[in-house]
Amino acid sequence: MKVLFVHDATFKYDKDGKYYGTSVNPKTLSRYKYLSDDITVLIRTEPFKLGENKEKYTKITDDFKVVHIPNYNSIKGRLIDIKNVKKTVTKLVNEADIVFARFSGPTGKIAARECAKMGKPYVVECVGCSWDSLWNHSIKGKLIAFYSYLNTRNLIKNAPYIVYVTNEFLQKRYPTKGKWISASNVEIDDMNNIYIDQRIERIRNKSKNEPIILGTAAAIDVPYKGHAYVIKAIARLNKKGYNYKYQVIGTGNKKRLLKIAKKYKIEDKIEFLGVLRQDKVFEWIEDLDIYIQPSLTEGLPRALIEAMSRGCPCIASNAGGIPELIEDEYIFKKGNVKDLIRILLSFDKEKLQSQAIRNFKYSFNYKKEFLDQRRREFYMKVAEETKLIK
Repeated sequence: MKVLFVHDATFKYDKDGKYYGTSVNPKTLSRYKYLSDDITVLIRTEPFKLGENKEKYTKITDDFKVVHIPNYNSIKGRLIDIKNVKKTVTKLVNEADIVFARFSGPTGKIAARECAKMGKPYVVECVGCSWDSLWNHSIKGKLIAFYSYLNTRNLIKNAPYIVYVTNEFLQKRYPTKGKWISASNVEIDDMNNIYIDQRIERIRNKSKNEPIILGTAAAIDVPYKGHAYVIKAIARLNKKGYNYKYQVIGTGNKKRLLKIAKKYKIEDKIEFLGVLRQDKVFEWIEDLDIYIQPSLTEGLPRALIEAMSRGCPCIASNAGGIPELIEDEYIFKKGNVKDLIRILLSFDKEKLQSQAIRNFKYSFNYKKEFLDQRRREFYMKVAEETKLIK
């Protein structure tokens, strides 16, 4: 059986032609091996920049075949490159026995349409809201948000099989006539009580004279991830005598956020740590005091659940499926700096400890073995119903 996975993420490649990923890596791709070892990944690729540290990425093993498509999110791309992208998608869909189309961008939707035309079995992975991501992206995004929303809604409505990453939010916004399950893309496979013990000890031993370390994991070059609101909140708080610092990890150019930090004269309070390998992400989380997910749009954020799994107290916006994860008291309205400040100031040691314990326990819902079993059963059902296996 030939499996095709289509996604608009980006792999890096080195001079030897070896590919490297971040959130898409051999561990996350292995879920499709429930069906077959013959897996092709259709994804954007680009070379490492001179001096770029590839140790921050995870090497894609040779048992996965990678097929390149260009980043066609430009005028040239939309007019010229798109034709070659569609040809590549059509060819690979035709060769595959089953397709997994992740709706994180246009390529997954192209693949879904081709599958429907050919009568090819396919599963849509609904991982976010196209309306929210485009509306909060730019003026150009606002112009196409409604069309993209209707297009996505129609494709999901008529798709035969759907995997939603949320429990409620995306199901309500993009309902389907097909069969579906809820299964987050986040997989926590290291659930050890030592993490919550260390967290409680950290909270108890924290001195009032030490800075409070906030952190966010998200691409830093897109406004809808909301870092700017945290920077503004820190500026107001530190002006009143508080001592907050903000650490940011993720891809992208820091120029925009650094400009905002300089405007408020707190550039010395912001650390841009770049891309971290997955194991280093958890080490980073363990050194935070509070994790913040300030996004204007989200599906179900991986980093927030990862922070919860380490017993980290969390604050987040009310975007997407986020309210499914943490208590209402620690949810602020998207873009509302005053609301964010209010929640930050509400924390004391007792609340920090109670939230640490609550978050740690709740993250057990995202244990890898639990989600693996749910996906496996669904994939096998798809294969049986489409007569890929007998």
